[in-house]
Amino acid sequence: MDARRWLTLDGPDVAPMASSWFRSAGTPKVERHAPFLSGYGDVSRPRNGKGSGTRLLRQVHALMDAIDKSVLTLSARARNHVLDLLVNEARLEVER
Repeated sequence: MDARRWLTLDGPDVAPMASSWFRSAGTPKVERHAPFLSGYGDVSRPRNGKGSGTRLLRQVHALMDAIDKSVLTLSARARNHVLDLLVNEARLEVER
């Protein structure tokens, strides 16, 4: 497995974050899983609606382009409508 993580810092504190992972060359069945990227996002309530999730998803999307992935499976922590926020932001990003 290969993984990436992006963090948004607010002073010394980590605010929103995103991570992604995918099978790297040499792992079993890598060809079968070639188009897939898995990801996770977390945007805390004080950051909802401020664009942090969108900026993080842009980084995930750039990675997808760079490593030729076409399918993102996104998981999110659902607290205070964060899941709805991330899903809506993901749709916006894909449409751009």
